[in-house]
Formats: sequence, C-alpha cells, structure tokens
Amino acid sequence: MINLSKRLRTERLEFSYTFQFGIISGSVEGEYCTQKPDVVFNLKNLNAQYVSHTTNKILAFDQVYGQCSLDFTGALFSGSSSESAALFSLSCRGQEAVVFDGHTWLESSWNPAQWSVHPVRQSPSPSAKIGQERARLLLPILSVQSA
Repeated sequence: MINLSKRLRTERLEFSYTFQFGIISGSVEGEYCTQKPDVVFNLKNLNAQYVSHTTNKILAFDQVYGQCSLDFTGALFSGSSSESAALFSLSCRGQEAVVFDGHTWLESSWNPAQWSVHPVRQSPSPSAKIGQERARLLLPILSVQSA
C-alpha cells in the first residue's frame, strides 16, 4: 500500500496577475507531490482581490478551483466570490486571464510576463512588490474617500 501522506505536501502560495486596468493578487493553498514539487493542485483557501486603478473597483474572491505550476506560467485556475457573482479565471491553455464583476467583463488579456506565483516560504521580495502595488492602487481611492 502506498502512503500518500509522505508524498503529498501542502504549500501556501502568493500570486498576482497585472491587467491593463488593474491587478489581481492574493494567496492560495495547494498540494504537491514531493517527486514533482513544481505542480500545485487541489487549490483551496483562496484570499484574493482585484483592484482597478481606473474605476477604483475592488472585488474579493474566496472560492477557488484549479492548479498552477511554479516553474513556468502554467496557471489554470478560477476564483469566485461567495458573496457575489464576481469571478476571475487564469488559463494558460486558453491563453486568457479575465475578471467579471457579476455584470460586466472588466478585464480580458493574456501576457505570461504579468503572472507571478511563488511559495510564501521564499524570499519576501515578490510579496513586497504586490503589497506596494496594492498600496499604489488604493492610494487614490483612500484620498477620494477622505476628501
């Protein structure tokens, strides 16, 4: 009998995809086989946001399905909101990254150079970049709200 508990590991990942008008970023958990640690599957525990820097729209996502690869831009996963009809999808197979707010398609593109994913245990520089980008995008929103 094969003991899968010794072969499967859970990893927390941070990811981002930059669109023309905004950015989606967040974190997700997934499993990988110790013999092939670059493919992460059974994604769960999504915590992601899309922030538009043109409309100041912020969408939150907490449901996820799919897989991704750490060694190339092989993302194939979708996220949705349990509170609204908002969703996003990143598909290397369909060569498409989209964001839908429940009424309108806000973004549609595919540029692998705009995709980033890494385990949380690695260098914090990519997550710091995401945090800086979030802060840059939220600054105009906070300025308008406080005025």
